[in-house]
Amino acid sequence: MTLGRLLMHVAWTFGCPGAGQGVVGKRRLTIAWAVAGVATLVAFTWIVWGLHAAIAVRLASAVDAFVRLRKRPASAPDHPNLPLLASAIGVLGFLYLQFATDRLRIPASSMMPTIAIDDQVYVDKVTKFWSPPRRGEVIVFAQPCQPAISYIKRVIAVGDDTVEVRCNQLYVNGKPVPTTLVERACTYADTSGDDRPRTTTCSRYRETLDGHTYDTFHDAERGERDAAKDRALGDRKDFPSTDRIVRTCGSQIDTGDSRRQAQPVGEIVETRPGARACEPQLHLVVPPGTLFVMGDNRSNSNDSRYWGVVPLDHVIGRAIGVVLPIAHTASLR
Repeated sequence: MTLGRLLMHVAWTFGCPGAGQGVVGKRRLTIAWAVAGVATLVAFTWIVWGLHAAIAVRLASAVDAFVRLRKRPASAPDHPNLPLLASAIGVLGFLYLQFATDRLRIPASSMMPTIAIDDQVYVDKVTKFWSPPRRGEVIVFAQPCQPAISYIKRVIAVGDDTVEVRCNQLYVNGKPVPTTLVERACTYADTSGDDRPRTTTCSRYRETLDGHTYDTFHDAERGERDAAKDRALGDRKDFPSTDRIVRTCGSQIDTGDSRRQAQPVGEIVETRPGARACEPQLHLVVPPGTLFVMGDNRSNSNDSRYWGVVPLDHVIGRAIGVVLPIAHTASLR
């Protein structure tokens, strides 16, 4: 076999694991490599490390094919059906990947520290069909006020839940979400309106919501206030606001997007008349069939606190994890 043909078969095997093994007539190996290639792509729908496994399987299959093709006698017969079988399985896996996943580049800091600006996030688009998003999961969705734009946020509450924020403390169904201080004074790199870099101060906390543990950024003042145990004053980001106005897309500037739909409006219920500023006092009841979402950068996130809930039919999928840059690779599930 000429070097050019050998390299062609190796490249073919990298794209369709098992193809090179099929050329030399190794039926079981052909099927095993082909199935492994598809299995890792399916696994990627669930966990970001599945992509690394898929690349590793392809490299290993290509190396194995190179060794076997080099040892193959020149007089050995061809086995055209086996490589075609591997190719068919490989194409099915590729088509599944295209249908089941999507990729989103993050342009803003609203999900920091979990997701940084310019991170490449892969999205699982299939599990939503049999399992609606749950509290604590990171999802990608069409922004209700501007459906042409995809947003990424964390699910805080689902239909019929109640949600409230007082002095940066999050309450879901009347219970405080467990929160611990990680760093009282921190900084992160952000961009200004003209895309110039700037340094923003913050405080860093760790939350646990329905088994999902993640870090959040808040104003630096929260860390200072908590350190001083000063909980006498409210916070400008308290939710719902004491004016009891339910903010929805109707209170936003009309973008003229024809896909913009009527948005369900949740009910605000007062629970403790006369409560002090930082105590639970009134909450939003999330409408059925919708989600209440927030960014992990609580002090710099445009989310359900300002434009309302997300209808379930706007959900594109669950975030699988950060793939690029490689140094930021992380699972979000």
